[in-house]
Amino acid sequence: MFWLGLFNSKLFWYFIQQTGYVLRGGYFTFKTNYILPFPIPKEIPSDIHNEVENLVKNILSERKISSKKDISNLEKKIDYYIYKLYNFSSNEIDIIEM
Repeated sequence: MFWLGLFNSKLFWYFIQQTGYVLRGGYFTFKTNYILPFPIPKEIPSDIHNEVENLVKNILSERKISSKKDISNLEKKIDYYIYKLYNFSSNEIDIIEM
């Protein structure tokens, strides 16, 4: 569940947009060559791992109830923990959030 949160975070999407290959229609290629360079910290603190995992479970639970339910607040919380994991400054976060 943690990996699902990480790979759906704004940070990962920013990385793909900056380094990936765009197909016709604005779709991105998710081949190993484009995903493998994404830097993963060697150690992921258990508190961040657990929080992201719980948030992903909450999102999946909410989606089972209704695919139209607003989950943006849960997604923002995941992004917060991912930024914390990478020790991003507010300036770096602002660049990603643009």
